[in-house]
Amino acid sequence: MTTINCSLNCIYQADGMCNLENTTMSSISTNPECVYYQEKETKVPSIDILEIYI
Repeated sequence: MTTINCSLNCIYQADGMCNLENTTMSSISTNPECVYYQEKETKVPSIDILEIYI
């Protein structure tokens, strides 16, 4: 197993390491540093409308 350090905002990155299990043909990447890069979705905190009036 190969250890790959990673600091990208990628779905495969955790604790500074790449956790991609199996490599396949690479898709079109938006990041020139990694052909398997897929950006993590940014979670927007939801606001309960009732919390505003309390």
